[in-house]
Amino acid sequence: MGGARPRGARASPEAPLVAARDPPATAQRRDTACTQRVPENGSNSRRNRQQEPPGTTMATQAHVLIIDADVTTLEALRVGLAKNGFLVEAHADAHEAYRALAARPFDVVVSSVRVPQADGRGLLKRVTQCDPTVPVIFLAGGSVSPSTLGALRKGAFDIVEGAVRVPRVRALVERALEIRRLRQEVERLRAEARTGACPGELIGQSAAMVAVLEAIRRAAAGTGCVLVCGAPGTGKELVARTIHRLSTRAGRPFVAMDCATPGEGPVESELFGHVRRAFPGAVSDHAGLIETTDGGTLFLNSIEELSKAAQVRLLAAIDERAIRPLGSTASRPVEARLIAGTSLDLAAAVERQRFRDDLLARLGAARIVLPELSERPDDIPLLANYFVKATCARLGMPAPPISPEAMAGLTARPWPGNVQELRNLMERAALLTSGAEIRPEHLGEPHGSATTVPSQCRAHDMARTTPASLDTSR
Repeated sequence: MGGARPRGARASPEAPLVAARDPPATAQRRDTACTQRVPENGSNSRRNRQQEPPGTTMATQAHVLIIDADVTTLEALRVGLAKNGFLVEAHADAHEAYRALAARPFDVVVSSVRVPQADGRGLLKRVTQCDPTVPVIFLAGGSVSPSTLGALRKGAFDIVEGAVRVPRVRALVERALEIRRLRQEVERLRAEARTGACPGELIGQSAAMVAVLEAIRRAAAGTGCVLVCGAPGTGKELVARTIHRLSTRAGRPFVAMDCATPGEGPVESELFGHVRRAFPGAVSDHAGLIETTDGGTLFLNSIEELSKAAQVRLLAAIDERAIRPLGSTASRPVEARLIAGTSLDLAAAVERQRFRDDLLARLGAARIVLPELSERPDDIPLLANYFVKATCARLGMPAPPISPEAMAGLTARPWPGNVQELRNLMERAALLTSGAEIRPEHLGEPHGSATTVPSQCRAHDMARTTPASLDTSR
């Protein structure tokens, strides 16, 4: 259930590749156009991924262009980056580099400030013309003027001044790739939001929802526990289902349970199972939800409702990646992912000794905070139209438009029931209009006042997604 914590990478001392130097004016030059890729590991298992060298996962997808007239620097960077899995193309001549830029896409460009037939500003302009999203890292010698460096900093990702060290350049390349990837992902999410193509029914184009969608995608790429915080009706189970659908576990079971209403029998039996005669009424062996979800994702909503005994068992299952059914002395290995949901401040529950702090630490390794509907009014028209169209499509009837007056009323409501309340209201309105325009009288009077999400679950936690250790009930 719980994977080992990531090992911290040791920092190796950086020896200078070459001393700080001016670009050679008369040195013999040779154009080095070459590519090299380190063979990729064919296995996708988590164990093999943990053994990959730093940068391999990112580098196997990255095409790096290096431009430098100094052959020693050029070759050292080419070999050093290629050893870390990057696909590298190296040129000592600007014209050859320009032809390469025009012929194929690159993810990062690393270039000396001065190369034959070009200077830094000219090269930066050419790269921007080909693809303005490609980051450029410049290598500057000691004779580059402060004014030139200042001009380049406005468009470059970074500038390496002084001695060129392969580890430093590699780290900059990896950071540039990650920032570029995140920017592209945010733009893609914004585009999806504008077209209503968000995952499932997670619809919205507000900054809060874009952040939620990004956090979901990062959580889906991980394997650890996820804690979803949000007021009732904000869509915690929908978030959990979306994480499951976007993850590598998508083909395995997704099981959801509300810990406040677990069903018949003790909650420990529902989660961990029991053997025959474990308690009165246990007439046969029973597999718990964690075991039946093996390989998939288990969503436990209202996690704060678990008893102390159940919390102890769940913590053990996370740490040991195994469960022991009630009445049994033998443990059973399990491999499921746990996503927990809560509308309460679990930190306050820990202070009141109603929730275990060590369990909260496991669950909260990755946290997604859902904004209330009243905090994202710009998303209300998108959601309202979506629910009307979905209802009418299900019933085989034309979807009525929403009048401007009705829409204004919707955006002004407090929405204490959040998205679920809006869904219910729009489904009812679509049925009342019988295909005509939805007007304010079809919506009824707003009621209640907006609830608040605990400060522990505010937006500053929204994008945290660190690998955690639970692989049984996720």
